[in-house]
Amino acid sequence: MEKQTSACGLLLATFTSPLRALREAAESRRCLLPILVATALSGAFAVVAIPRIDFATTIAENLDASPAAAKMTPHERKKAIETGSKVGAIAAVVGGIAGPAAMILAAALFLWIGFKVAGGKPGFVPSLAVVGHGMLPLSLKSLLSIPALLRRQALPADALGGLLPSSLAALAPDAATSRLALLSAFDLFSLWSLVLVALGMAHVARVSKVRSAVTTLVLWGGYVALFHVALPSIGAAS
Repeated sequence: MEKQTSACGLLLATFTSPLRALREAAESRRCLLPILVATALSGAFAVVAIPRIDFATTIAENLDASPAAAKMTPHERKKAIETGSKVGAIAAVVGGIAGPAAMILAAALFLWIGFKVAGGKPGFVPSLAVVGHGMLPLSLKSLLSIPALLRRQALPADALGGLLPSSLAALAPDAATSRLALLSAFDLFSLWSLVLVALGMAHVARVSKVRSAVTTLVLWGGYVALFHVALPSIGAAS
């Protein structure tokens, strides 16, 4: 009988031998450790980032762009900025801690449903194991972003995603907000995760790699359309 790789070994093998690691992760249904690692690294990033985020400037700029804010008194404006800064900090903490697990669970759920619709036979827990390990490159991005963040004294909240020049947004820093949101979707670490998940789901769903790639791309395209096109466009319009 082939010796089973340890949970920590699977994390490393995801980067060195992804096909074997993803297959073993799915078959052994080990999904907890990658979620914990993603949570820990995201939380560490949030701890370093929050004291450096200039919430006040971002909120002040949003108020300046709002016609309703013109009627505010200086005291009301100050209170709005203070309240917004506190809410932003709390949201950053919650997002840093709960965000990775929620994202992995949501991705696994939609992939599980999507591959069933595409004629596959995936199990949910094996899908969760593949997604957890497949998204490890995003955790690597959080880890690599921390040194870049330590060099900054203050930065706007929307600059956090651009600490590493790993997406197409780095090629057009002066583009409109809605366009930057779309370009940021084409990120090296995100695409790396996309490939890993597609490879793993081919095994889990018992489909060809081509069908797995197409299904994964369609689902990813829906995610990009919603979170990188529609919502940023609505935000810019408002």
